Amino acid sequence: MEQHTAADILVRNAWYVAGWPSDFEQNQLKQMVIAERVMVFWRTPDDQVVAFDDRCTHKRMPLSAGRVLDGAIECGYHGMCFDSSGACTSIPSQPGAPIPDRAGLRSYPVRESDGLVWVWTGDSDPADTSPPGTPELVNGEWEWFTCEFEVAANSTLMIENLLDTTHFYPLHAKTIGQASDSTAQLDGVTVEESLVGGLPYVAISRETDDYTQTDNFGDVLGHSFADIYAIATMSGPAGVIASRVAWPAGQRGEDDVMRCFKTMHLCSPISRSRHHYRFIFLVPKGQPSGKDPSVSSLERAEPLLMSVLPEDIDALEMQQAMFDLPSDDFTPVTLRADQAIRKAVRALIALESKDGASA
Repeated sequence: MEQHTAADILVRNAWYVAGWPSDFEQNQLKQMVIAERVMVFWRTPDDQVVAFDDRCTHKRMPLSAGRVLDGAIECGYHGMCFDSSGACTSIPSQPGAPIPDRAGLRSYPVRESDGLVWVWTGDSDPADTSPPGTPELVNGEWEWFTCEFEVAANSTLMIENLLDTTHFYPLHAKTIGQASDSTAQLDGVTVEESLVGGLPYVAISRETDDYTQTDNFGDVLGHSFADIYAIATMSGPAGVIASRVAWPAGQRGEDDVMRCFKTMHLCSPISRSRHHYRFIFLVPKGQPSGKDPSVSSLERAEPLLMSVLPEDIDALEMQQAMFDLPSDDFTPVTLRADQAIRKAVRALIALESKDGASA
């Protein structure tokens, strides 16, 4: 049996972020590659985002190079037209002739939910599944910033990285990490495995009391010496949503002194060695930073995290380059802190094996 690694997993039977609702303007064609599927997206006259195979069924001309004409996509090569269901409605070179059903386009299910547009890239029916919930983006209780990167590494390597805090030192030693992060994940850790929205769910949480945070984390969260609750969740291969909550040491559970932030790491694979990474950092509206309460947590966090994220990306791209080399003589060492993370990767491998197109 083929041995998959985190550097070559590609799961198609899953929901992935295609973009923000504002990325899809009415009657504008947009090509995207997600999970090696080349798709054309457009927002129809009735304000629905739809996605199809971006190949005209006649000569494989990219439909994204055509135009929207009278509520249908017109291929820029021979003028065949396709409506918002993907059905072929016109073949100009065969006026009056019956249009074969096979002339229609393959469609991909799309859901616009909680401030994001998601697409299902698999062959199976997604009826019993749902994208991860992101209500914080639309409920008005949080403020946030976002940024995007194209990363030359498998998206599962990013998921592994996001579930692991022991890499904070030394990788992030100049920004948010310290030596104690290497042991923090070993004590008080709880791992939960289940199905959420029909997809594998793994949550790694930990509680740490009397913990001295780095100056940067202490400033963003308002408490340098703190009781901490942290959780990172993976729901399917679309990425990781993580939260950190801090109270002054000895005051765990007291809401009036609680500070928190949430991060959403949304990964849409392009291929087995490249993915689109969307990062969203959220804090409750009006939450002050620690050193200067007139400066919000969000204002303090944005320049900090714009220094942290490239550190992760550089590391993953170097990892991927090494995975791409012959490795017959290499046997990796698994550490204690890796055990929970490997559960998440095994869940993705199991999900992939159900999809013959990507196994």
